[in-house]
Amino acid sequence: MRWMTVSMKWILKLVEGFDAMEASYERWSMKSKSGYVLTVQAGNALVKFCEDHQRPYPALNVCVSALEAGDFRASVVAFKKIPFGGNGCFGDWFPPVVFENETPEYVQGVFEALTERFYRLAVDLLDVKRRA
Repeated sequence: MRWMTVSMKWILKLVEGFDAMEASYERWSMKSKSGYVLTVQAGNALVKFCEDHQRPYPALNVCVSALEAGDFRASVVAFKKIPFGGNGCFGDWFPPVVFENETPEYVQGVFEALTERFYRLAVDLLDVKRRA
């Protein structure tokens, strides 16, 4: 009889462990889904901005396309090819004014905001170490 009590306690602990794992997975899955959508949106906005302002960036296009296709490995490889820090990095660019309603300050601010948002979201989603 005593062995049944011990067995039941063990089974209950096992079930509680599975419940905890399931809850953890659900939290991770929700973060990933929302993070995925936001990262793709930010990436598409940055790609469009760069193309509109005469600076297509192939590694950025590949990264965002791979994300949209669900190919995280290719996305990480492409993301790592984009130099986000140091001299001559991706952000060291002064986008030209292309549209009549733009000013140099506006264009620079939009580029910096789009770049920062995409970088921050992609680093979190792709679990890539931050670079200076």
